[in-house]
Amino acid sequence: MNVSSEWIGIGIVLVLLCSLIGMLHFLAERYQIRTETSRKTVHVTMGMVSMTFPWIFESAWPVLIICVSAFVVLAALRWIPALAKTAGSVLRGVGRNSMGELCFPAAVAVLFLLSNGNPIYYCIPLIYLTIGDAAAAVVGTRYGSVCYEAPGGMKSLQGSCALFIVGLAGTYFPVVYFLALSHLEAIVIAVTLAIFVTLLEAIAWRGLDNLLIPLGGFFLLNTLLEVIST
Repeated sequence: MNVSSEWIGIGIVLVLLCSLIGMLHFLAERYQIRTETSRKTVHVTMGMVSMTFPWIFESAWPVLIICVSAFVVLAALRWIPALAKTAGSVLRGVGRNSMGELCFPAAVAVLFLLSNGNPIYYCIPLIYLTIGDAAAAVVGTRYGSVCYEAPGGMKSLQGSCALFIVGLAGTYFPVVYFLALSHLEAIVIAVTLAIFVTLLEAIAWRGLDNLLIPLGGFFLLNTLLEVIST
C-alpha cells in the first residue's frame, strides 16, 4: 500500500469513528437508547475495525496517527463541556468514573507496535477486548445472578464465564489453524490465556481492563507460543 492509500485508510477510520458517535448521539436523543448500549456499540465497532489494521496498513505510523487522533477526539468529548453535554454523552453517564474510552486507542497503538502487525499476536488479544468484554457486559447485565466484589465494583460469575468462553474460542481456532499447532497445544494455550485474561478483567477498575486485557493477553500469548515452539 502506498502512502496516499494509507492516508485514505486513516481518513476512512477517523470519519467512521466520528460518524458512529454522531449517529449514536442522534439515536440516543430520539429513541432514548441507554448510554451503556451506545458505549458498547462504539467499543465493539471500533474494535472490529481495529482488527483489520494488519491487512490495511503495512507500517505502524498510520495506526499511531489513527490512535492519537482517536484519543484526542475522545478526550475532547470527555473534557470539553459543550461536547461532553452533547455527543460526549454517548460515552458517559454510566454511573462510574471510567477511563475506558481513552485506554482503548492507547491499547491498540501499543499492541500494534508490540506485535509488529502480526495478525495472530495482534488480533487474539483484541478478540478478548472487543468481543469478550462486550459479551461479559451483556451476559452479566441480563443473566448475572451470582455476583462478586471486585476492585471496579460488583461483577457477575456469568459475565466472567462469557468472557472466558469467547476468549477460549477466539484463541483456540486461530492458533490451531493459522499456526498449525496440535489440538492439545492449542487447547493448553487457549485455556491458560482465557483464565489469565478473565482474572485480569475481574480485577481491573476504572476502565483499565481496556488496557490490561490486550497487553496482558499479548505478553502471555507471546510467552506461551515461545514455550511451545522450543
